[in-house]
Amino acid sequence: MKKKVLILGGYGSYGSRITRVLAQDPSIECVVAGRNPPKQRNKKDSPVIYLTLDCNDPGTFGAVLPSMFAVINVRGSFDSQDYRIAEQCATFGVHYVDLADSRDYISGFERLNRAAVRNGVLLVTGAGFSPTISTLLVDSVKHDFASISEINVFVSYGNKNMGGTASMRSLLSQIGRSMRLKGRGQWRTFRGWSKGRSVQLPDPAGKRRLYLCDAPELEILSERYQAETVTFRTGFELNVFNFGLSILSWLTSKNRIQHPARLARALLRTGRFFRRMGSDHDAVGVRISGLANNSQAIVHNIFLVGRSGAGPIIPCAPVIGLVKKWVNDGVTQSGAMNGYDLIGFDDIKDELRHHDVVMVRS
Repeated sequence: MKKKVLILGGYGSYGSRITRVLAQDPSIECVVAGRNPPKQRNKKDSPVIYLTLDCNDPGTFGAVLPSMFAVINVRGSFDSQDYRIAEQCATFGVHYVDLADSRDYISGFERLNRAAVRNGVLLVTGAGFSPTISTLLVDSVKHDFASISEINVFVSYGNKNMGGTASMRSLLSQIGRSMRLKGRGQWRTFRGWSKGRSVQLPDPAGKRRLYLCDAPELEILSERYQAETVTFRTGFELNVFNFGLSILSWLTSKNRIQHPARLARALLRTGRFFRRMGSDHDAVGVRISGLANNSQAIVHNIFLVGRSGAGPIIPCAPVIGLVKKWVNDGVTQSGAMNGYDLIGFDDIKDELRHHDVVMVRS
């Protein structure tokens, strides 16, 4: 008998990819929910069930949950969300996983652990690129190091892969906001989307300008590996957007703009005028510095490169891998956890291989 998986935000860039992959699994019945009915073309010859559902209405949402095996939350932006959806999943005994990349949201997720254990469910957060993929990349080479001193995380989007409204809102919510990162053993305060630097990424991405941004890795990787320096940089392929966001960051820090996330749709509309420029190649990865077991200084660079539009599958792979694992192998744990504690790179590499995603190491 198929197990029903409810996908919140399944019409979006990430949600639609997750739905397409999971719908091919004969053990899974995908149920996609949104506030508005799907476009007719989405329903044609589709094995997916579509629901018109307001997740902010506890009564309506609660009426749907008892028939579900698991819920995937891809709604974003998690900066503006509380934990009501995950809490309701715990109450109704439904497993839960999200793609949250908000530092505050992830750090507070542990408060749900008692309810999850009491009701025998698994609640998982951060099962996207940040922090799960980046942490798995560091884990894959940690045995080469006696000690790790510095970890730099990089994310760059091709111009034709700017993402959807939810992911853009999540990014803009960090613009101009003060953030803390660890540098040379000291915690320092920086402004989100500042300190731009050119970084050489693997081909075909090439050299791109990336900026400091807030991310859960700034604390997670620092604590996990006792690294003295941890940074997270992101940026777009075209510098017209990077420089524009730098200005927006400065204006936000001076209180000239109060809510930059509201500009997400406008920025995406602007991006359509530049669609013929740039590429659809994404690159995400880590640069790790430290000492080898023979006390020699070493540096490892590990990147996942999504070519020809394949990049958006990278943050989706941990969720896909986790849900398939739950459905086909069973769920043997309960509690509130981070994605990187439950999945290994071996669980997602096949999914990446099926798309045009390659690993580049140096």
